[in-house]
Amino acid sequence: MSDGKKRKNEGMSRLFIAISLPQQTLTFLKEMQRTVRQTLPNIRASWPKAESMHLTLKFLGDTPHDQEGAIQSAMLEASRQQNPFQLHAGGCGVFPSVKHPQVVWSGVKGETEALFALFSDLEMALLQNINISNEKRRFSPHFTLARIKGRHPAEPFVKLIQRGQHHQGAPFQCKAIHLFKSDLAPSGALHTRLFSAPLGTSKS
Repeated sequence: MSDGKKRKNEGMSRLFIAISLPQQTLTFLKEMQRTVRQTLPNIRASWPKAESMHLTLKFLGDTPHDQEGAIQSAMLEASRQQNPFQLHAGGCGVFPSVKHPQVVWSGVKGETEALFALFSDLEMALLQNINISNEKRRFSPHFTLARIKGRHPAEPFVKLIQRGQHHQGAPFQCKAIHLFKSDLAPSGALHTRLFSAPLGTSKS
């Protein structure tokens, strides 16, 4: 990293807001990755570590340290609007299509209406508190299993989706949203939890 880039990043952290996953869900996602490898044995891809997966709500990127307090306040405003709810990982899909596969993912199922409401409240609170703009793309919650390299025929991906649709993880309770710092390292990104906002704090 150049000295200029170091100076630019001083006083900043790479942040994101997410829901943490229990060990049983992480184990399920690792098993789903194994299914992808078995179904697509000749695939060229990079494989995110299942152990470090989260359900990301908002990627903030490089953020000045002096904005973290306002971000935490926005998280508390959003979290108190929604009671805890239940989700589970399940199924398998491809972005953007089986003809042009770039990402293989497992879906998010369960009480997804509550998840979308939480995301909407968080976006609104971040916009009002710190003027962080809303996402231009539609919120599409998922867990990335593989990032595809190069071009591949569609047929194996159709087979993968058919095979994966019957795989369902155990349900888990979403009780809080968390602010994480992400540090890039040769072994992969290292995630440190900085703050937690429990759901339903204003509900009786």
